[in-house]
Amino acid sequence: MNLFELNEMLIDYLRYENRLAKALQDDKLVQSNFKFRDSLLKNVGNIVEGDMWEDLGYDMVYAGKLKIKFEEILAWIPRGVARLIKYNKPFVDVKQLEILEEKRVRVLESLKMTVDFCDEVKEKEPVQVNIFREMMSRILMIRYELKHSLENEIKDKNDMRYLKTLVTKLEKLFGWQYNLIETGDDGCE
Repeated sequence: MNLFELNEMLIDYLRYENRLAKALQDDKLVQSNFKFRDSLLKNVGNIVEGDMWEDLGYDMVYAGKLKIKFEEILAWIPRGVARLIKYNKPFVDVKQLEILEEKRVRVLESLKMTVDFCDEVKEKEPVQVNIFREMMSRILMIRYELKHSLENEIKDKNDMRYLKTLVTKLEKLFGWQYNLIETGDDGCE
């Protein structure tokens, strides 16, 4: 669920094609499990209120290595989620969405204390800081679930390795993103 939401946020943030929605619609095994797919699709739109670009007041345009890394992540997420759905039992129960939201709010609050921006950035770029924290909260939740519950749910070691690699890539990418917001230099070149 968090991967799905993170994908949707990144798609909106960067205005890229949504490959995950296409992967979920094209997969015959996913089509046969409408309840799971529909619960994922239904939750989209409740992530961040409003249009990110309109709220930011400018376009998010990346170049160089950072752009390549964002594009790479947006290719990795659909493959990972589609494979998990295809080869494993559904992890998201529609009834669990409220619990997931409560966890996300707690993670977001703790994130405000642990990953902080300087006062100048928080004052000049409050929307950018909020968007970063929302996305980072999903990454932290994915990392937590990998360590505490998904290892028991996912039987294929390749799927686990893929997810762990994806989370590591996400954390590294968002480390660069944090530096870019905080200092104006991503540090990834």
